[in-house]
Amino acid sequence: MSGKFGNVGVLDLRETKEEEIKGITKIGNVGVVLIRQGGSHLLHQISIGNIGVVVEVEEGYELFLEDLQITRSYLEGLEHPLKATTTSVVTFERDVTKEMIQKYIADIQYYGQVNIPEELRGSIQTRMTDRGGNIHGYNDEDIKTITKKGTFRLSKSYLENLDEEIHMEIKGVLYIEDDVDEASLQRMSSLSVKGVIELRSRLEPIVTALLTSKSTVLELIPDDYYVVPKTLKLRDQQLSFWKHKKLFTEKPIFFGKDVDRERLVTTITNIKSSSYIVGSSEIEDVLYELADGLETEILAIDNDFIVVDGKEEWDDEAIQGVDEGTSIIINGSLTLAEDVQKETLKTLGSIYLFGKMYVHSGIKLVVKQKLDVDHGSIRTEKNEEGTGNIGVLRI
Repeated sequence: MSGKFGNVGVLDLRETKEEEIKGITKIGNVGVVLIRQGGSHLLHQISIGNIGVVVEVEEGYELFLEDLQITRSYLEGLEHPLKATTTSVVTFERDVTKEMIQKYIADIQYYGQVNIPEELRGSIQTRMTDRGGNIHGYNDEDIKTITKKGTFRLSKSYLENLDEEIHMEIKGVLYIEDDVDEASLQRMSSLSVKGVIELRSRLEPIVTALLTSKSTVLELIPDDYYVVPKTLKLRDQQLSFWKHKKLFTEKPIFFGKDVDRERLVTTITNIKSSSYIVGSSEIEDVLYELADGLETEILAIDNDFIVVDGKEEWDDEAIQGVDEGTSIIINGSLTLAEDVQKETLKTLGSIYLFGKMYVHSGIKLVVKQKLDVDHGSIRTEKNEEGTGNIGVLRI
């Protein structure tokens, strides 16, 4: 597997071998990482953002990523006493007795929430190992639970349309929309997220108070920043729209060659980006001053350039049709066909690699010589490609 991945709810490395992760350039924030016993060394070989919790699954323990409902019939169907590791919600139903717990449950290592009848709290806790979760006792007045998987966007209208108070469980990535406020969040009694939450800074204390999961990664967006959801291309005459604005983005920003240095200084205030910014060398120093964070790559390009966003394949004839000295910025994947010659490739300008390139072995060294930025991967054969935000990623 190769490429760059966005935020991941659950990263499963239990069956992963070292050679299978060599092509992975970066993974965003991860809520839960699953490793086998003795597998922690794999984490040091991957560039990963924030990690909520690392779960080491012991030998002989069954892993439950989904909700686990423990009923009388479930326990009576077990061939051996249950030894389990759980990252989601465990619920003991009321038909379970103290005697059944002692007979059928050896140990449950819990990283998430455990719901138990109040009258069984003492008996159940003796068979549980706390790995960072929490135990919730319930009675007959249960609160409704809503479960979402993958990527979910929580809006004010969604919350206001609820007819009763809820507990929400998310497995993956939760985006809290800008219109959500403290009043609308009061429709939730609690929140459990196995993964990542992206939210405005002003909501952090409110959401933190609602959280029952301890493995959640919070990705905060400053309140006074304008979120740019897609690639932004700005000409000089468009700068007035962005006057006094602070920009927050995970996408590239391109400033046209006509952008005036003095106009730029008096318009955009700050840029917080996890991607890169392209501009001419005339405004390079201004872009460095605007960039809020060392992770933002500034590309000063004065010549023409081509941006590859999706999947493209170029043969020798296609490259010959490109003006000499043209630079290439690769966000997606670019395949150079078998007929591409070294001499043809040398006519191109610099290559800025953020994605993937597939080349034949005869030109690989020439491609490397052309690299001005190398945050991606160059391969001589195609493997499985990456993607954006993911609920569960198994490697």
